[in-house]
Amino acid sequence: MSKTNEIVFRRSCPVRFHQSASFNGAEMVDHVKSFGVMLQHKLNFELHLSCLLKQCSQRMYLLRLLCSQGLSADHLNTVTVYHALVVSRILYSLPAWGVFLNASRQSGRIDATLKRVYKCVFSNKLITVTELLTQPSTTLFRKMQNPSHCLNPLLPPNKSVNYILRNCDSSHELPHCNYTMHEKSFVNCLFNM
Repeated sequence: MSKTNEIVFRRSCPVRFHQSASFNGAEMVDHVKSFGVMLQHKLNFELHLSCLLKQCSQRMYLLRLLCSQGLSADHLNTVTVYHALVVSRILYSLPAWGVFLNASRQSGRIDATLKRVYKCVFSNKLITVTELLTQPSTTLFRKMQNPSHCLNPLLPPNKSVNYILRNCDSSHELPHCNYTMHEKSFVNCLFNM
């Protein structure tokens, strides 16, 4: 039994897709877990989201058990443990896969989980997935502006402007995107935030 799996990322058009034989006897799969994120062959993160929300529900149950044993004596401890167990799990690699979320359905599932936590008084503020996604992404985008940053070469070239405009966050040309997947990719999505 081999630990090697092969996944092919493809568009949804079945007519143009011709599946070749797997590489060196590796098992062909439609999803794979890499660095804690479930990647599917269509770059749909529904499976990852289901696993993530299941983990969050389990951790909220653990929080309820801890509160029943006396953790809620200090509200600050409860909020700290909530952020360590639940929010940190949602934030893990969120800028990479969060831009592919279906705004109404998938983001709503995460928001419903966070709202349930807020109702259980584990959090002193109602958090949304949009807030969780926007803050780290804008911070990373500001850091990427530094020429010595390792992700700086991924940015488009600087635009040359011969006239004075109002200040903006970026001095780069807007990328030209032919496909929605390319538009939703991490670096291109940063220009839309």
